[in-house]
Amino acid sequence: MAEKKAKETKKAETKRDDKECNKGSKIALFTIIGVAVVAVATFIILGLCGVFGAKVPPAGDYELVDVVKDGESQSSMLSLMKAFGVSPSLKVNNDKTGKLNMTGESDNEEEVEFTDKKIKSKSSGEEVDYTYKDNKVTITADGSDMVFQKK
Repeated sequence: MAEKKAKETKKAETKRDDKECNKGSKIALFTIIGVAVVAVATFIILGLCGVFGAKVPPAGDYELVDVVKDGESQSSMLSLMKAFGVSPSLKVNNDKTGKLNMTGESDNEEEVEFTDKKIKSKSSGEEVDYTYKDNKVTITADGSDMVFQKK
C-alpha cells in the first residue's frame, strides 16, 4: 500500500512538473516569437528609412577634387588636368540618373544610372564601383579612385 501511494505521489509530482515545464516552454516560445517580430519590424523600418538600402548621392553637381592611385593622392595629375582645361564633373539627378563628364566638354557627357553601389553607363552598360560619404562620390576604376565633391 505504501508503494502504491508512493507511485501515485510520484505520478502527481511528474504531472505537476510537466505542467510547469509546458508553461515554461510556452513562455519561452512566446518570448522567441516576440523578439523575432520586433527584429523583423526593425529591419523593415530601417530599410524604409534607407539605412540598409543603397545610399545614392544627393542630387547636385560634383567636381573632381582628387585622384588617388595606390593609396596616394595624385594632386599633380589633377593640377595638370586643370591646366589643360580638363575638368571632370558628375551630375546627379533626383531619379538616380545623372551625367558623368570626364573631359569637361559638353559633348562628352555620359548618361549614367546609379544602382546598388555601381554607376552604370546607359549607352554601353558598363559599370564601375562607387561610394558616397561626406558629400563626396568616389568612383573606383582601373585601379584609381576619382573623388568628386558636391559644389
